[in-house]
Amino acid sequence: MSKVRFLLLSILLAVLASCGTVKETPNQTEQEPQKPAVTIEEDLSSGKTVLSLQKMQISSDYRMVSVKGGTFLMGAELDGHKEMKVKDFFIGENEVTQGLWEEIMGNNPSHFKGEDLPVENVSWEDCQEFIKKLNAKTGQKFRLPTEAEWEFAARGGNKTHNFALSGSNNADDVAWFCDNSEVKTHPVKQKSSNEIGLYDMSGNVWEWCQAIEGPDGNSCVLCGGSWYNSPSFCSVTKRYERDSTYSGNGSGLRLVLDL
Repeated sequence: MSKVRFLLLSILLAVLASCGTVKETPNQTEQEPQKPAVTIEEDLSSGKTVLSLQKMQISSDYRMVSVKGGTFLMGAELDGHKEMKVKDFFIGENEVTQGLWEEIMGNNPSHFKGEDLPVENVSWEDCQEFIKKLNAKTGQKFRLPTEAEWEFAARGGNKTHNFALSGSNNADDVAWFCDNSEVKTHPVKQKSSNEIGLYDMSGNVWEWCQAIEGPDGNSCVLCGGSWYNSPSFCSVTKRYERDSTYSGNGSGLRLVLDL
């Protein structure tokens, strides 16, 4: 075979091979879906930076308040302080109400009924199911606060006056507790707020925090005291460990959102 014929045959084979080749397109990098944008507003009357769930296809009036992160000494002095650092976050201006719970869950497990009353009689596991459905509806990533976030916010964040209760040393000013509750919960935001504009972090209902590790793997923490407790149980440092399935007419929750 001459060199010319060999060259022509090689070219022909190369052309035939290229015709059967399918060009692959590079795989596009899969990206996590973007969270829907939230509307952050300045409340001129209070000076708080807030966001409203009503801007997230939620009809219930529930607002989140911006908390600037910082470092603080966590826990009661007698038990030994522990230095903790928290990042910026948004936390519920008040406890989750029965109106919001029922809008998301379609039921109301509370013993004391009222749309503006805090939801209660909910376990930590119930709260996780509520948050899962709320996140599915809003496209956000709500969660329970960590113990450190809860206490930092209850103390008044970086504006703290180091009160024993959230916003005062006088329980009647800021809390519904055993001596003034008339043996029941009360509508949220009826008492004075703390230094950063949060209500009912002392009294009314205990509030679930994120789970902690326990011997059985499901030990969880409630903070803040409730309508049936004395003021000492409504302090910013009081914590109460219970099983994740526990529920009672003094246990509720407050939401946190990272941005």
